[in-house]
Amino acid sequence: MHRKMEDQSSGEGNLKASTRDCPSDENATGRLINEVNKGLAVLTLRLNLNAELVEICHSDRESGDLIINYMAKDGVLHRKEIPACESGVFAAALRFGHVIKVTDAGTDQRYDRTQDQHTDVEIKNLILCPLLDSKNLVWGVAAVANLSQSGLNTPTESEIDQTNGLDVNQRALLEASNENTMTFLLQMCEIGGQCISNAIVWRELDATREKADGLLNLMHSLFSDRLGIQSNGLLGECVEQGKVIVIENAYEDERFDPKLNFRFGVEI
Repeated sequence: MHRKMEDQSSGEGNLKASTRDCPSDENATGRLINEVNKGLAVLTLRLNLNAELVEICHSDRESGDLIINYMAKDGVLHRKEIPACESGVFAAALRFGHVIKVTDAGTDQRYDRTQDQHTDVEIKNLILCPLLDSKNLVWGVAAVANLSQSGLNTPTESEIDQTNGLDVNQRALLEASNENTMTFLLQMCEIGGQCISNAIVWRELDATREKADGLLNLMHSLFSDRLGIQSNGLLGECVEQGKVIVIENAYEDERFDPKLNFRFGVEI
């Protein structure tokens, strides 16, 4: 699903061409940082854009399912996992890295309610922005639904009449406000996407480090006194004392004991 991001938003704005994350229990700190980053991102988008619903979605690397972190009007960050989307605007945004704007979910044929509605909130309008990592690869998508700004919704007849009644300066101010809203959304997704992606990478690296430490401890235990003969000989001495041992002639060197130091049937 990693694709370079392209803009397919019909001129709403350009993302600067400057993921699974299913948190495991191996690293509580990394998991907490990741959840805090997601929570801050969705809360910032929902409050600043006055949206009814904000989602951050990405694929699970192992199962391929869609991981969804979302916040509605209750202000609580929720998390759910559903089968991967096969169609709809979310699938397109994740697969191709498109910025997609759905002004009317009821009439837009790209919107598939069975695939694109993930919560109890009825989607009326929707903007999807790809989330990029530090390498400009798409790892997820942010979705902002039911924005109240008229510039991001399909205007009604009364709204059109009101807009037509504005003077040139007022109309320009309204258009600038709508453009600023879209710019904020795009920039927030760019910055937030990299922050969350970095947190995911940091957690995975830390989990890998812990596994490596565990493997080294296991290897060291193989030469401990608790395992008898395995702790004896030159190999055990090398591991326990951490020193380099050079045997130029195994037959003459008293340190070399054939009973302890033969390995895999090879005569040394």
